[in-house]
Parts: sequence; structure tokens; C-alpha cells
Amino acid sequence: MEKAYVYWFFGLSGSGKSTLADALALRLKSLGEQVLRLDGDQMRAGINKDLGFSSQDRLENVRRAAEIAKLSLEQGISVVASFISPEDIHRRKVKEVLGAKVHLIFVDASIETCKLRDVKGLYQQQAQGNISSFTGVSAPFEKPMDASLRISTEESSVEACIDQIMKQWKEQNA
Repeated sequence: MEKAYVYWFFGLSGSGKSTLADALALRLKSLGEQVLRLDGDQMRAGINKDLGFSSQDRLENVRRAAEIAKLSLEQGISVVASFISPEDIHRRKVKEVLGAKVHLIFVDASIETCKLRDVKGLYQQQAQGNISSFTGVSAPFEKPMDASLRISTEESSVEACIDQIMKQWKEQNA
């Protein structure tokens, strides 16, 4: 349980949150860690399918995910989570629930890069008027002031980003 942590990736849609979270989960598992992987899209398809995208619904979305992460921590299982978490109030809620065991990792990429990576077609749908409140375009994304780590997916490869995170992980677990 001492070595269990929550790695909470947050950033714009298309910034690389899920890609990095998947890679980190694999790396931790290869080192013998037990890992639960939580993803915003998966949570919204099941446990959180009753929620919309208002600030309050987003707050409840991350609160529920953080509570699940807390249960995992109590079992000694690390959690790798990827949620947009666009407002400071959302990230504060995650910290409130998880305390010192959470590492907020800001996955930084420009809106232009995110649009180019638009694997879900969301930026295109927003441009066509099909999504009225889209984070970073027509809804706010507050740049973090207190992230544990900032990872630029424009400047570094997936492997280099994971190495940066692992360096921090090794320092914590030394």
C-alpha cells in the first residue's frame, strides 16, 4: 500500500492523456505493480453515463473516479487515470479525495496539435456545430498552476514522457 499512487493525467481532448496513461500502466505492470486503469470515456460509458458536461457534472464525474481510485489505493493498487479535468475546481476535488497519494500530470499540447490528432472526430463535430460546449474551444480549460508534473507531448515522444514520469516515481519509491 505504501507504494500505491494515483497518476491522474489531464489535458485537452487529443493531448495524449490516454496514450500516456496506457503506456505508464504497462510500464508499472512490467515492474510488478498492480494497476487499475481509469479512463474518462469508459467511465462515461458506464458508471457515469447519467452525467452531462456541465461544470457540476464534470465535478461529479471526477469525484466518482477519485473515489474508485481511493478504494484501489486502500487495496495497495496504483491507479492510472485519464480525465480532461478542465477546471481547477475539478482538480482540487481529486486532491481533496486522494490527498498526497495523487500526482496530477498535465498533458500539454496546443489546440492546433489536438485538432490534428482528433481521432474521435470531436473537434470536427464542434466545428460543424454538433457540439456546443467543447473544452478548450467553446468551453473553458484552465491551465493548471499546481500540477505535480507538466508533460509536453509536442516536445517529447511517448517513451520520453514515460521516462520523465518514471524518474519521479523512482524518487518517491526509493
